[in-house]
Amino acid sequence: MTVTALAKQGKTASRQLAQLTETTIHTALLAMADALLAHQDVILAANERDRAAATSLSAAMMDRLTLTAGRVQAMADGIRNVAALPSVLYEGHSTRRPNGLQIEKRRVPLGLVGVICE
Repeated sequence: MTVTALAKQGKTASRQLAQLTETTIHTALLAMADALLAHQDVILAANERDRAAATSLSAAMMDRLTLTAGRVQAMADGIRNVAALPSVLYEGHSTRRPNGLQIEKRRVPLGLVGVICE
């Protein structure tokens, strides 16, 4: 699948995710953390294949590519930490200008963010 196709799918999914409740998001994040740990063996095996194919990387790059049980646990812990944060979506404030115009600021879902990894 191309990066463009993945980005289009991500954009569509971001619109759907933006409509989820705080409880649903919390539940999904905890399920993601649980799934990482439940599928750790499969993830580590795939990572080992990636490492075997990466023959020309420096030691530092190989370290960045390497997953261990501890690193997978840290990822799961990080997701749980995010799930434990209070939601700030739709919080905000409003002000009224001297001419009567009311201005509101609201926190809303960001949408799609792309990250390119080495």
